[in-house]
Amino acid sequence: MTGLFVTPRLRVSASGVRLPLLAILVDDSESMRILSGDQPRHAVVSNLLGEGLEDRVSGRARIRTFRFSETLTEDSVPDSLLWRGSATDIASSLGLLSSRLQGEGLSGVVLISDGAHNLGQSPVEIAEAFESPIYTVPVGAEHPPRDVALTAVSHPSLGYADQNIQLKAFIEVVGIDRVDHLIRVYDGEEVVAAVPLVLSTGEEEVNIGLRLSQAGQRSLRIQIPGLEGEVEQQNNEILSIVEVLASRARVLLTGTPSLDFAYLRRVVEADSNVSVETVYPDTPQGWAFRGRANLLNVSRYDLVILHDFPGAILTPEIEAGLEGAVRASASLLVVGGQEALMPGWAGSRMRALLPARADKPYVAGITMPRIPKGGPLHPVLRIADDIVSVREAWESLPPFVGRNRIRLKGSGARLLLESGEGEPLATLRNLGRGKVAVVAARGHARQALMMWGIGDSDRVTRSFWERLTQWLMTKEEIQKLRVFTDWLTYRSGEPITFRAEYFDDLLEPVDGAEMILDVIGEPSRTAILPGRGNGIYSGRLQGLKQGRYAYRVTARSEGGVFATAAGDLTVGRYSVEFENPLSNTGLLEELSRRSGGRTIAADALPAFLDSMKLSPQPHDSVYRLNLWGPAWPLVFLICALAGEWFVRRRRGMV
Repeated sequence: MTGLFVTPRLRVSASGVRLPLLAILVDDSESMRILSGDQPRHAVVSNLLGEGLEDRVSGRARIRTFRFSETLTEDSVPDSLLWRGSATDIASSLGLLSSRLQGEGLSGVVLISDGAHNLGQSPVEIAEAFESPIYTVPVGAEHPPRDVALTAVSHPSLGYADQNIQLKAFIEVVGIDRVDHLIRVYDGEEVVAAVPLVLSTGEEEVNIGLRLSQAGQRSLRIQIPGLEGEVEQQNNEILSIVEVLASRARVLLTGTPSLDFAYLRRVVEADSNVSVETVYPDTPQGWAFRGRANLLNVSRYDLVILHDFPGAILTPEIEAGLEGAVRASASLLVVGGQEALMPGWAGSRMRALLPARADKPYVAGITMPRIPKGGPLHPVLRIADDIVSVREAWESLPPFVGRNRIRLKGSGARLLLESGEGEPLATLRNLGRGKVAVVAARGHARQALMMWGIGDSDRVTRSFWERLTQWLMTKEEIQKLRVFTDWLTYRSGEPITFRAEYFDDLLEPVDGAEMILDVIGEPSRTAILPGRGNGIYSGRLQGLKQGRYAYRVTARSEGGVFATAAGDLTVGRYSVEFENPLSNTGLLEELSRRSGGRTIAADALPAFLDSMKLSPQPHDSVYRLNLWGPAWPLVFLICALAGEWFVRRRRGMV
């Protein structure tokens, strides 16, 4: 019965010869539009292809022509889309070509390009392992063209209206020597900054200060006007985005005067984005009244600092106002001392706000600070990239002169600093839409003075207070999933790196989650971000074309728990292809050498094809033919049953 399901198959083998295959690989990227002398590079290629390269090897070889930029294609391309590729990936194109022509008898590849490889892995390793020689044909000027490229800009992502914003522009100059010029920054059509500069061959950084009067997300256009004889002006402009807030953050600093109070005041006032209002008992009369009056209007402030603040002034009405302001979006910093963070200090509402509880009186005496072991380093403490350097910096500080004895309480409390005995010195947490921090150690001003006295600086102490107040004033909901890109604005074709940080309810890193990235735009993309450890996930997308894109990252972890985060980015019209206008003949020569080919001048290519020795290749062809299809057992069964029925009917058995 099994034999009914066997399909008879005829196999015919034939031995013979076939013509070898020659692949022509043409660079179709935008850099081929750059002028080479008095004509664009692609004109040289068009002239070569128009000379009938196929006729040069007619009867001796088969020819297949491919175009490549960030990908490889063999399809015919409309004239309007020629030389429009936004990046050049020679390595991937060679790899795809090898896979596509496997078993086709590839005898050689003619690679016509300017060698401006700017995407993907190095093509040298691919060329060394390539199964056939690569003959490279360099296209482009051999001498440096006259060009200015605005390669990148950097600036804070956040600024304040009518306050100075520092922008840094990075410029690359080729073929120009000491030319007076300028760089402009536009907000829409309005010039908001113009800085003179002297252009000379090499790399240059330009610092630009600007003020923006309108609040909101502002799209900036940074431009260097084109020069006469410049080979390419598309790389003279770049787009960027800055978020402008309507006014400076308002801070209320109030408490008992001391050296620590004065030091903290100087640190906070040094931030030009902050407006500080200070209230302290400068006279015996009126202190309690003034302190209460300001705290009753606490909703006016973004950050309230109670520095060794007497608990007797904290009425239930003031505590209720502080609680409401913090849960709405404000932040609260409580610094201890002999008047604050004592047993019985403040009422139940204030105690409920804080991430720490005071159970014992203030203790005067030497207290050495240290960073708790285990867990990731909080941004407030990150004065260096590695935790070892941060620990060493804190352990090198002089000791504090006293502390309030507190202990952590409440969910989400995060320990920043502890004493040598393991008691908390600084802690913080998110609460509602606001943030709360407690610093129980005293003697920061003394630390700074002593560090200056030994010829060092107060960078650790100052950085702690700067970062702590900045963290408190940064408005954000508690986000379990946070996603970042290197820049808000990219060049067309430039690879984009996405970095995600995933935390649990206690803001501890989560590893092992599935992290899916969706980019919404034209074209849309989906990718998985691999885990890198410590709650960090990152990955790269090949360059996107010009336009605005929204992106969404979805994290799924054990138990079906998931979180999402979203953002957006801009890809400008300036392509990565125009970052460096020079052709890379050296790379093309290396590809030829590694693969066993040679480098050929463009005008010598027709003669080279004429002289190529292309011998027919032995080739075995195998043809397989099913004598009949897989339905024949059913036909056979039907015929057998019909025959049986006919016989039974003739014999009267039916």
